[in-house]
Parts: sequence; structure tokens; C-alpha cells
Amino acid sequence: MSEFEYNEDAISELLIKISETMEFKRIEHLVLCIRKQYLNFMSKSRLDGFVMPKFLETLADVSVDMLNNSGISAAAIMQYMIEHDVNNWVHYYLMTFLIPLFSNDNQESRDKAEKLFIHVFVGYLLDLLGDRKVEIGHVRDGEILTHERNKYDLSVVNGVEFSSSFFIFDGKAYMYGIHMDIDPLRFGDTMPGFARIITDKVTDGNILLRLDDRLALPIDEVFSSRTLNFDKYRGPAFRFNDSALKQPKTLTLDKAGMKSFTSGFALDVDIVSNS
Repeated sequence: MSEFEYNEDAISELLIKISETMEFKRIEHLVLCIRKQYLNFMSKSRLDGFVMPKFLETLADVSVDMLNNSGISAAAIMQYMIEHDVNNWVHYYLMTFLIPLFSNDNQESRDKAEKLFIHVFVGYLLDLLGDRKVEIGHVRDGEILTHERNKYDLSVVNGVEFSSSFFIFDGKAYMYGIHMDIDPLRFGDTMPGFARIITDKVTDGNILLRLDDRLALPIDEVFSSRTLNFDKYRGPAFRFNDSALKQPKTLTLDKAGMKSFTSGFALDVDIVSNS
């Protein structure tokens, strides 16, 4: 068997085993909240040499160790990914970068090719086997909430700093949850529309958000998942017609399917925090 031939069952088993590791489970929801396939998102780092984000490094180390222990060659893995490349991102990285790097007869190019291969392999795994369920019940079941919170599992985040892809609170950066509408009110704004309303219109009261530790990163490791304003997430959107949230609104949730919404909010007082 040549290095490019492979046992499909053996590779499929390896990929599934990696997807079942703690390191994979720890970051798959974070990757989902990037709101695009990882190999697509990765392409925007071309000018930086496709440097791997720090939050992926532990999974990459585990994946490489499991690959080495499996006896499956990197060439066989690449051939498998090429033949199971749904959206052509593997072809893009192979033809545009990996083949030219491997063709250069110097150690620096080979080192770059090896790092890029590992990055593509991990991204492929996340795109292929990462959790893509967005049902509210499923997302909530996996939440890791460690901050003090009210009966709606919202925490007071006064002093929060909003950005286009994340917010900063208590020394950490939190990616916006998958069900949050992060479209800006106007082109080029540096924060989502809801954050702009809070920042510009709300002058008193507490700011409350969900603080899911699955979406938390050290501030120096945070990244932007947005490309100007051309990426549009088609999720639930709450519109208030410039009411600045001052008038009572109603939120209706289909408890059976947990999928249907009627835009709005219900004013209430939390008996714990009296807010």
C-alpha cells in the first residue's frame, strides 16, 4: 500500500475518536459561534501565515498524537480529506499552499507545510464532526454558567465593553452566543445593533447577559469572526422600532419545540437581585 492509499474505516474511526475527546468537546460550541465553517474562517488569516489560534492548540496536539499512534500517514489523511471535501476548502489549501510549500526543498518550507497541514486537519475535523445543533434546549443543556445569575440565568455585566464579535467583562472576552443577533445597525459599526442601543440609549439600570464559559477566552487570545458587515447570521432578531426598550414587550416561546418566537420581552423583577 502506498502512502496515499488508505483504509477508509480506519481513518473514519480515528476521526470519530478525536471528536470524542475532552479537548474537542471543550471548543466545538465556541467554533459553532464563529458562524461559518472553520476552514472558511481560517482563510482570512492568510496574510498572517495561517497561524493557529491558541484555543485550538491543545486539540491540535491531541490530534497529532492520536494520528501518530494510529499508524496512518499524513499523506493518507490528506487523500481522505480531498476525497471527502464537501466545500472545496481542503482543495484550496492543498493546491494553493501545501503543494507549493512541499515542493520547496528547504526545511523552513517543510515546517510551514507541516503546521498548515495540522491546522487544516483540525479545521476539517471541526467542520465535519463539530456540534451544529442550535436548538435552544440543546444549547442551554451544555452551558457552563459560573457567575452569579438571576432566574433567567442572566448575569449583571455593568461596565461591559462591546465589540463586533465578542464582549469583554471581568477580565475575559466572551464570543456572542449563537442565538444572538449580532448584525450592526449601520454599516461599519464596531458593535452589534443591540449593543449600540444599550451603549447609546440606556442610561440607567443593569445590563444583563449570559456568561457561558464555553465562549470565554483570555483577552489576548480573542479574535474577530466578522469581515466588515458582509457576513449575515440569519437567526432570531428582536426589533423595537427605536423604542430603546422603554415600553413593555412580550416574548413567547414554543415550549414544545423550543423553536418559535414572537419578538419582544416581558418586564419582570427578579426576586433574588430585585432588578
